[in-house]
Parts: sequence; structure tokens; C-alpha cells
Amino acid sequence: MSIARRLRGAVAPGILVGGVGAVALTYLLARAWSACSVGVNDAANSLALLLELPCLWVANTAMFVIIHAALAGETRGRQLLALAAGTAAVLVFGVELFAWQGTPEAYPDPICLGNIPPWWPSWIPT
Repeated sequence: MSIARRLRGAVAPGILVGGVGAVALTYLLARAWSACSVGVNDAANSLALLLELPCLWVANTAMFVIIHAALAGETRGRQLLALAAGTAAVLVFGVELFAWQGTPEAYPDPICLGNIPPWWPSWIPT
């Protein structure tokens, strides 16, 4: 299977997984910033997140497509492996970006101890 064919086969699922990952991360960031009173106000935070959403979508899609195209093959097992690896990469990227942006280290934490929202599960590191 040629690389061009693998890339074409990865675009549609990449757009879907990248979009879902970008929207989920934007939602988590909005909730965390609101719970911990990060930023000026919710309107300003919403504008920042609205501008960040397309960038996240493109980054997630590109990462998914590259990983999927690199791992995909002729067999059904290779296709599933490529799909799982691309999705896992988007998930790990989202958690890492949330840990960096959602809980800003330099921001004072009068409400959220350690800048971690109270609703965040303790078993997921930030």
C-alpha cells in the first residue's frame, strides 16, 4: 500500500478524532478555568478558547494522520492498530496540553489547591 493511499485513508478518521479531541479539550479547559477563576472573566476565556479550537483541531488531525499513515497496512489488524495509536496520541496530547494550560503553574491558586480543579479525578496526573 502506497503512502499516498494510506494518507488519504487517514484523513477522514483524523478529522473526526481530531475534532472530537479538540472540542473535548476546549470544554475541559473552559470548565477548569471557570472553576479556578483563571483569567479576566469567562467571556475573555471563551474568546481565547474559540481562537484556540481550530489550531487544536488542525494539530490533532495532523498528528493522527501521520501516525495512522505510518502504522496502517493491508490487514485489518494493522488498520485497527493504526486507529488505536492515532487516537491514543490525540488523547495523550490533550491530557498534556490540559496539564500545561488548564492548571497554570504561575497563576495564584486562591480557589483551587495546586491549580487543580476540584472535579478533576485524582488518578489522572496533571
